Amino acid sequence: MRRSLSVALLLGSAAALGFATGAFAQGVVKVDAWIVGDGTSWARTDDEVHGLFEGANRVFSQVGVHLDLASVNHVTNQTWMVFNPEDQNWEIPYRIESFANGTGGLVCFFVHDLIGYFGIHHAETIIVDSSASFKTVAHETGHVFGLCDLFTWNRNAPTNLPPDVRPCRAFLPGDWGSDTEESYYPAALTQSNLVERLLMFGAGDSDDSGTDLPFGDIHALWFEWTVDPQTGSKTQSWHLSLAPASFLQHATNPFAAP
Repeated sequence: MRRSLSVALLLGSAAALGFATGAFAQGVVKVDAWIVGDGTSWARTDDEVHGLFEGANRVFSQVGVHLDLASVNHVTNQTWMVFNPEDQNWEIPYRIESFANGTGGLVCFFVHDLIGYFGIHHAETIIVDSSASFKTVAHETGHVFGLCDLFTWNRNAPTNLPPDVRPCRAFLPGDWGSDTEESYYPAALTQSNLVERLLMFGAGDSDDSGTDLPFGDIHALWFEWTVDPQTGSKTQSWHLSLAPASFLQHATNPFAAP
């Protein structure tokens, strides 16, 4: 990732902007973590888990949300230590999810090797590979909150974001920050650079996404699933447009009291 680039207006102080409102009015989401082991070794140490959530909380502090790590637990299951999530129609992830769901908060499992992935999510559960960073924990939690992946290109998309296109007001209307067409963003910065700095950037075979949460929606490549009501079959539809990237506008809290 291009960490040296300055993104002037992708989020300021959460407290100043009053972000912990609406679905996240309480500002706190309870988390229970489970470290998977085989009886002799464990995917993570307790200290590592605390460190990962400290990092994730630095990310979500942008929007006034705190992940409250209520417990760190251990479960012995050799089958869960190393597996490909896609095997047998995602059977193991569903088993893991059913093991500790219904806690009233986010559940995070740490496994040794999540073959082909750094992290996955389903419903109120995330599963994280032992080599992943705090950004994967935050990214997968973003999915639990309803945020979608953002891309600059994908082999399945009919069109991709041109690598040299510059940011403009229409591409980031909530984060432009200027009353004119003059931008506060550096002249060398491209729209792809901005997308790559976002937490929900789908980094593919790396967990080197960014950490920024934009105030408004952002022009990027993204997809959504549509389900045929008659057959139940799912179709992936790709868009190169203003993506639903704003935490304030699109994130939901599945753990909020009704």
